[in-house]
Amino acid sequence: LGRTLTAYTLNSRKPQLLREEQIKELEESGTVDAVGSPSKVWMGIPLIVIDEVIGMVGLQSYENPNQYTEGDVQIMEFVSGQIAAAIQRKQAEEQAKKQSAYIEQLFESSPIAIVLADNDSNIISVNSEFTRVFGYTYEEAKSVSLDHLLAPSNKVSEATQITEQVRNGERQTFETVRRHKDGSLVDVS
Repeated sequence: LGRTLTAYTLNSRKPQLLREEQIKELEESGTVDAVGSPSKVWMGIPLIVIDEVIGMVGLQSYENPNQYTEGDVQIMEFVSGQIAAAIQRKQAEEQAKKQSAYIEQLFESSPIAIVLADNDSNIISVNSEFTRVFGYTYEEAKSVSLDHLLAPSNKVSEATQITEQVRNGERQTFETVRRHKDGSLVDVS
C-alpha cells in the first residue's frame, strides 16, 4: 500500500476523518504520498477482528469538504464492526468446512473400522472399513442400534454396558467379539 491514506489508517488502527488541509499536512510531512485526485475530505475506518486489522472501509469526496462528520465516523465504525464480524464468520465457516472435509477424509480412509453413533447407540455413519469388516453398508446400518446390530446375543448386555460407559464420558478399551452380517464372529479390539 506504500504511504497512502489507506496505509496510514490501517497502521494507525483508528478511524480517520481527514479534511483537505490535514491531508496536505500529512503529504508535506512525508507521512503519506499524494496518490490520485486530491480529496476534499477522506474517511477511513479499519476493519478489526480480534485485534487484527483485516481491511478498511474508505469514503472520500472530491467536491464537498463537509461531506462527512464525526457522527458519520461513528456510524461507519458501527457498520465496519458489522462488516468485520461478517467477514470473520465467513472465514470461520470456510475453516470449519476445510476441517470437516479433512476429518471426513480421515474417517473414510482409516484402516480401522469406525462407526459414529448417537447417545442411544443408533448408527449415524460408518466408514468403508466398517463395511469391509462387518459386511453392512451404511444404508443397511443407518439408524440401527449398534449394540443390537453387531453384538452376538450373549454379548448384548456387555455391549449395552460399554455404550453406557462411553455415553458417560468414560474411555473404553476392550477385546471381545462382534457379529458379521453373515453371522460369523469377528474378533474386535
